[in-house]
Amino acid sequence: GLTAGTIDPTVYPLEKAWGLHGKAPEEEPSPELLEALRIGVGRDFVELFDQGAVAFTSPNTQIHLGRFGTAYAVDLAALDLRRRGYSSVHVQLDGFQRVLGMRSAAKAWVAPVSHPFLDTAFTGFLTLEGTHTSLTVLRLYDQPLNVGDHIYGGILDPRNGRPAEGTALVAVTGPSATMAAALAQALLVAGLKGAPALLSAFPKCEALVIPDQQPEELWMTSGWQERFTVTADSTNQQHTLERAATPADGDEPATPAPES
Repeated sequence: GLTAGTIDPTVYPLEKAWGLHGKAPEEEPSPELLEALRIGVGRDFVELFDQGAVAFTSPNTQIHLGRFGTAYAVDLAALDLRRRGYSSVHVQLDGFQRVLGMRSAAKAWVAPVSHPFLDTAFTGFLTLEGTHTSLTVLRLYDQPLNVGDHIYGGILDPRNGRPAEGTALVAVTGPSATMAAALAQALLVAGLKGAPALLSAFPKCEALVIPDQQPEELWMTSGWQERFTVTADSTNQQHTLERAATPADGDEPATPAPES
């Protein structure tokens, strides 16, 4: 798939075991429990029909859209406002936002990008214009999990059933909030190692990735750098985030995101 297994809405039973939808467990779920909960996890257990119906082929399969439902709602709200005749719009829910038009006759929309660790600081400011009208910002520790003596981030890696580690913040801009949200979560789970391939699968998006380490490093695609202003007091090291070469130039994958 486009996200190489880094996104799977059927991991809901595993998320519950880690306390992502309730109280965190006193101890980490055992490998045996996680393996048992994986029965029914995976896209092979979900069938989609032309009429829009969804069927589960396992009684253990559960789906939770989570943040993707929020991003999709942002897209639908922006498109509805455009249909109603509004030409200057800014819609934001949690870390997902989308704009239409310009903020004013001479000014584009500018959105602050959170700091990966400090709630009262920003990493910088991104201009939203042209085909990059949406922004998703995901921080690993926005919903921290305190399990035993370890603090995990609140996003699960579907590939191993454990909380994702290694990336503190990802921000993605693109033509829709849904598309940006999909790439942002995939990048947060895959980290810098998996970023080039993921970015090639989403050619309409630009991204910022900040690893969970000190000193902080900003890894940015060239298109992100063109639109981004780092805060004046920042001492972060900055690097260019490259896309992997694609086997066939011009072939763009379909992405489930309402753009118009």
